[in-house]
Amino acid sequence: HSAAAFPRPGDDRDVVAATAGITRLLARPLARKSPLLLEDLQLIIEGIDQNSWPVGVIGHRDAAMLTVGMFGAFRRSELVRLRIMDVHRDPRDGLQIALGKQMRNGRRAEYTKILPFGTTHPSVCAPCSFARWVRVLAADANHRPDVMRVVRESRPDHHICLEPLLQISALLPTSPVFRAVTKHGTIGETPLSGQT
Repeated sequence: HSAAAFPRPGDDRDVVAATAGITRLLARPLARKSPLLLEDLQLIIEGIDQNSWPVGVIGHRDAAMLTVGMFGAFRRSELVRLRIMDVHRDPRDGLQIALGKQMRNGRRAEYTKILPFGTTHPSVCAPCSFARWVRVLAADANHRPDVMRVVRESRPDHHICLEPLLQISALLPTSPVFRAVTKHGTIGETPLSGQT
């Protein structure tokens, strides 16, 4: 209609009124879900086994994903696209996570989220969970016994977010942060999918 220079049918007031009436008749209330609260997240994280082999590897990854995802308010797709080079530790601010160019307020711009150090209990501190996961990833670059040692010696009840994280420099910057892990504790090179 627009290309032929005719008035658009959707703009006619009778069509607008009819559409509004149909919408009112068929409208259903939104099925809202209760939000996940910090206390709930803490119970979930404390229920994840992070210290036994091999499930502790998956536990470290899942704890990091849940805390980073919640405190950064990430979409699933953003979380699984994160690469090592997207995460920077600032001694004053905490974790700075660059999301690249995103559409915000009608324009495309670089976007960064900041997760502050030590603002909550250590088990749900996003920078601590990320640091624990990076230590597991770095140990995986060496040998399986190193991964086993890191998993077994990990202390999810202590803040480590302000400790140096030298292990991150041993990781390939373009590698995904959250990777597939087999039930045998083998960490893959491919990122998780949003559905996973």
